[in-house]
Amino acid sequence: MHAERELLPDRRSALRQPIQAISVIVRDDTNAQYQGELLEVSRSGVRCALAADLPIGAQVVIEPPDGSELRPARGIIIRRIDASPGRPATPVYGIRFADEAEVRRHTWWLTLRKAA
Repeated sequence: MHAERELLPDRRSALRQPIQAISVIVRDDTNAQYQGELLEVSRSGVRCALAADLPIGAQVVIEPPDGSELRPARGIIIRRIDASPGRPATPVYGIRFADEAEVRRHTWWLTLRKAA
């Protein structure tokens, strides 16, 4: 059992794909739009630098990058890392895909990891 716990972070890391310079629009439940930059994509969500003040638990819609054939994906903010010494100046959000359709989440992951 102990060995399984040690492998879990490596398994999770293997499913994460760093992304650079891919811009997206994130809309909140008031339909306000924020320009963001994807930092990482996984099968369960994305990490995004976003100049916005969104609370944990906020529901958002992630508009796909220009030129992609992806459809918008709903998400829930599950983590926020604020700017501080040694960290980016823009808050970084962890957004978990909320769409129940597994195919859409997997399509985002496959498409964006190829673009990286």
